[in-house]
Amino acid sequence: QRRAARGGERTVMAGRLAAGLRNLQTAAMDEISTAVFKATTDDLFEPKEKHVVAVARWSCEPELQEQVASALAKRVSTCGARPVTTAKTLFLLHRVATTGEPEAVLGPSVAELRSLVERRSLPAAELAYAPYIVGLCEWDDCNLFRRPDAPACWRGMPLPAVLEGLRPLQALAEQALELALDASEVTTPAVAALR
Repeated sequence: QRRAARGGERTVMAGRLAAGLRNLQTAAMDEISTAVFKATTDDLFEPKEKHVVAVARWSCEPELQEQVASALAKRVSTCGARPVTTAKTLFLLHRVATTGEPEAVLGPSVAELRSLVERRSLPAAELAYAPYIVGLCEWDDCNLFRRPDAPACWRGMPLPAVLEGLRPLQALAEQALELALDASEVTTPAVAALR
């Protein structure tokens, strides 16, 4: 029982130490950079939802979009060597692409991510997800479905335009399903969140 109690104490202490280190690392950062950093920390837990939501929300605010773009691009450029950080960064990019304003903030991140893919500078499991994230971020109509007027937009389009508009969605959906169903890899909570 004593060993079990000491093991639990060690886990608690390790968690507190990690939190203290994160706070030291972010002490000189602005709020946006801190949220991006904390959403993508190199621990085995899923990205903290409050940080992910904050970054996506800030990507919708025109006066903050340049800062969000810069913080995301900086994180993408430094994530290649660490699988957990890479998975969380891809998750964050996915969330911004689908709930934020991707066209305003993701250009620099996508360019850096494409470069990492071309150089094969990402961990293997995350390298499989990166082309999907790039495709999603580059799809012009990525956030079309969440707009309040989305049904009216689609109803007002001629059928050939609807079919053309759905073609990228179909390709992305096939990629996403293939990745989600690939159970051959051991996953961390970060990769599981990405799936």
